[in-house]
Amino acid sequence: GYAVATIEVLGSQWYLADQSGSSTYPNQDAVDPLEDRLAMYLNAKDCALDWIEQSAAKADADGLSSVVFLFHAHYWTTNVYGSVTSHLPSDGIGEYYNKTNLASKTEALTGEAIEEPFQPLYDAFTDIAMKYPDILFYAAQADSHIWTDIRQDSYATNIGDDIISHQNMMILQVEGDSRALTMYAKFEFDKDAFQPVTAHQVWSRDAYEEVPYGHAFYKFQ
Repeated sequence: GYAVATIEVLGSQWYLADQSGSSTYPNQDAVDPLEDRLAMYLNAKDCALDWIEQSAAKADADGLSSVVFLFHAHYWTTNVYGSVTSHLPSDGIGEYYNKTNLASKTEALTGEAIEEPFQPLYDAFTDIAMKYPDILFYAAQADSHIWTDIRQDSYATNIGDDIISHQNMMILQVEGDSRALTMYAKFEFDKDAFQPVTAHQVWSRDAYEEVPYGHAFYKFQ
């Protein structure tokens, strides 16, 4: 069997990215101040981390073989070899974000310095994958406009009895590039298989024929 759990994790550093100094969003602080966004982040973070652990524990207790977590944000980054090794750093998310001192700003507001908003999420997924080795986990998210199916902590190497990863935490980034919003993800589950869940990229002709909007590209000439 399998379970699907939804959590609230939005992009742009989980609400906390500073775009106020950019030409794109120069009025961010006036319209959506950091103090308000910080309260949203803290609530969403605590709820999400709790729900991740509860979902994994319940799946294990019920003997399930796979769990899929659904949310928005691209929360991970890769090393020079293309392996997922860490959370997305707060200063590594595009040219229209400011490289400001988030830690000092958040500490001034609440007394708690938050330097890397996505680290708790990344660590939570790593932890449940290590704690429940018989479950294949998928973090399915839609940010960044690139289709990716890759393993979290994919650079980890087990040597002898030193187990660093059970290789059971997968990432599926479902918003593809080129044909943009004209594709979707299809999961197949088989609780008795060595690979209990398989993700497929499916292109939709109906969506492809729609008049483009948002990030959608015009179809090829």
